[in-house]
Order: sequence, then structure tokens, then C-alpha cells
Amino acid sequence: MENLIKKLEELGRVNSEDFIKNLEDRKLEEIKHSDLIHAPQDMTGATDDKVKKAAKTRPVYETNIAVRGYINKWIKEECEGKVVIDLACGSGEITEKIAQSNPKLVIGTELAHLTVKANQERISKKFPNAYFILDDCEKSSLPDNCADIIICSGMLHHVDINTASDEIKRLLKKNGKMLAIEALKYNPIFNWYRNRTPEARTHWEAAHILGLNEANLIGSKLKVIKIKYWQLFSILSVFFPKRIRTGVLFFFNLLDKIVLSIPYVQRMSWIFTFELEKDKI
Repeated sequence: MENLIKKLEELGRVNSEDFIKNLEDRKLEEIKHSDLIHAPQDMTGATDDKVKKAAKTRPVYETNIAVRGYINKWIKEECEGKVVIDLACGSGEITEKIAQSNPKLVIGTELAHLTVKANQERISKKFPNAYFILDDCEKSSLPDNCADIIICSGMLHHVDINTASDEIKRLLKKNGKMLAIEALKYNPIFNWYRNRTPEARTHWEAAHILGLNEANLIGSKLKVIKIKYWQLFSILSVFFPKRIRTGVLFFFNLLDKIVLSIPYVQRMSWIFTFELEKDKI
């Protein structure tokens, strides 16, 4: 534990210019997009129009109450007293939830310097055991077998999934668990919407929305424990007036719970979560 903290303090001193100089162009695009969403106030050239377009899908994400409830419950049950990594943590929303669950240590990693800085100022000051570092999910500087838990929320479609899953396996301790939260690529209506909002995602991200084949690829390296499917009808609540949206969302969540228990229909969901475990071997 002491060695891990020393490593985190060392990584916290990494110069951002040195960090990005050998990154691929697709990762540099990811950095710009992340900072535009999470730290626009510190970003040169972040016009109101660019920020608005990058955040265009945000109201849709406000409908995912059911999956957020599941994630929060999972964190409370799994993360207390553990070393947890939130890979590609973005705004740090989930990292902060983990920090509130009394972990031994929580580490939020990001490619984007301004996003890391914003999280350090907003979260690390409240939770001394929450660290935010510049790190590449495909080539992490963190040591082998350092994490009890890894959470990937909307991260896997931003990376080369084969390389990143090898890194996740390397970072996890024996019997360590991973929770992934990802969009699914099968629903033609959701895909139409994605095509209509290209500014809301990077080129790589748009081309690598996950399917079950990608989940199975990770499952070939880690043991799949559970897969759940979320949001088919509930996403429609975004079109209802705010005064009745809560009630509509409650009804649609109940409908989703019934409909998404049907095997083929599950593929039409917007989001799926999958829990995996590293074998004892």
C-alpha cells in the first residue's frame, strides 16, 4: 500500500506536455473532447458553441436513473476497504461515489490534464484518499496486481479493447472484480441519433460502440459473472415536459425491466453493464 501511494505521488508530478508527446492522434482527440466537456473554463478555444455541441447528449443521460442506482448500490457493496481504480474517470462523478463508500484508496485515471486538474481541485480536497493521475488505459503506469476493483464507465469504446482488457487483467489482483458500463450498438434508432450528433463524440468513439462480441473478448480474459441490460423505453422520457417527466420515467423503467428480460430484445437496449472477475490462477 505504501509503495502504491509513493507511485501515485510520483505519477501526480508527471508533466502533461511530456505525457502527451508520444500519444497517438486519436488519443489527442480524446483529450480535447474530454477537456471540452469537463473543463471548458480552462481550455483555450472552448467557445460556447463547441461546448454546447459536445454536451448535446447530456439531457439523454439524465434519464439513466435506473442504471445509476445499480452502479451506486454495487459501489457500496463492493468498494468499502478496497483499492479501486476508475479508469478514464471523466468528470470524476463515479470516482467521488467510490470515495464516499470508504475505500482504502480510489484512483481516477485520465488522458486529459485539465480534467485531472479539475477533479483534483473538486474531489481530492474533500477525500484525501482519492488520487487523480494522467494515465493511458492501454499502457498504464500503475503496478501489476494493484487493484481489488476496476470500474470502466463508458470507457471501453474509447480504447483498443484488446489492449485495454490485457491491462485491466494485469492491474487486477487475483479475485479482483471489474464493472463495465457501456452503450450497445444494435438499436437502429439509437444509431440514427448518434449519427445526428457527431460533435458529441470522437471519431474513434463513434466507430467503436460495443457489441456482445467485444464483451465476449474481455470475457475470454476475465470471468463474466453477470450481464444486465438497461434503457429501451425510458430514454423516451426526455421528450416529455419536466413537470411530468419523473412519473413517466418511473413507468418506463418498470416497462424496461419487463421487456429487457426477453433475450433478443435485450440487444435493443441503450446501455448494458457487465461484471467480471479475475480468476485465482
